[in-house]
Amino acid sequence: MGLVVSRWQRYGQDRLYVNDDATREGVGFYDHQTGKLTLKDDARSLEVLEALRPFLGAAVPRGLLDRMPGTPLAPEGDLARNRAGDAVAQRAEELRPHGFQGVVSRVLKLRTEATSWEAGAKGERIVDKRLGKLRRDGWAVLSSIVLSSIVKGSGADIDHLVIGPPGVFTVNTKNHAGAAIRVGEHEVRVNGTQHPYLRNSRHEAASAERVLTAAVGMQVSVTPVLAFVGATSIEARGGGEGDVLVVPGEDIDSILRERFAVYSIQERERILAAARRAEIWLA
Repeated sequence: MGLVVSRWQRYGQDRLYVNDDATREGVGFYDHQTGKLTLKDDARSLEVLEALRPFLGAAVPRGLLDRMPGTPLAPEGDLARNRAGDAVAQRAEELRPHGFQGVVSRVLKLRTEATSWEAGAKGERIVDKRLGKLRRDGWAVLSSIVLSSIVKGSGADIDHLVIGPPGVFTVNTKNHAGAAIRVGEHEVRVNGTQHPYLRNSRHEAASAERVLTAAVGMQVSVTPVLAFVGATSIEARGGGEGDVLVVPGEDIDSILRERFAVYSIQERERILAAARRAEIWLA
C-alpha cells in the first residue's frame, strides 16, 4: 500500500494525480503547465514528491526539485553539514565575559554562565566521536538541530538525531565530570541535586516524532536517550529501563548497537531524506 500516480489530460490540461492506494482518496496533483504542486495535506508533501519523482524526471522545475528527498540541498538547509556542539558553543561565546571581566575570569578561573555551555559543547563532541563508530557502519547522525518547539530551559537544539536499524533516537548530552547520577522514573539527581533532564529528553523525542511523522508520511517512533559524559556512576532506581534510555556517553555506540532492528535500509533513507532538511524542524 502507498500512493498511486495517474496522468490526466483533458481540456488543454496535463496533470499527474496522486491517490492513496488504500482509501482511493486524492492526496494532491502536479500541473505540468504551471509546475505547481497542489496538496490536500501538507504533512504528506515529501511522500507525494517521492511518488512523483519517476514520472517527472528532468522535467521537474527547480523549485520543486529542491524539495524532493534525495536531491541536493542548499548548504544552509542541509543539517548533515552541522557539527556537534556548534549551537551550544555559539551560546557560550555570546555569554562569555569580555574586556576586563573576561581577563579576571580567565586568570582566576571563575565559573561564569558561559562555563556550563562550554562544558556542554565538549560533552556533545565526546558523544559525537562515539557515534562516529556507528556512522562507519551505515548509521546516520545529525547534530545541533534547532527545533522551534524545544522546551524552555532544555537547550538551544537537539544535540544528536541518530537513525539506524534499531530506530530513531534523540540524544540529550549532559557533561557532569566526576558526578554520581541517580535516575528515577520522573527525576534525575546529580550529586543529590535534582534536574529536569528526563522531562526535557521526553519532550525533545516527542517533538522529533511529530515532525518526522508529518514530513515522512509514515509513523516514525523516536526514543529519547540521555547520555552522561564523565560520570563516575549511573544508578537506575529499581534497576530497570524506562522510556528514556540513560547511558554513559562514552559507551553510547555499543549500547545502541545492541538493540533489535526495526527499520529497513529504504525506510532509514526515507527518514534521513526528510530529517536533514532544516525547514521541517522550524515549522
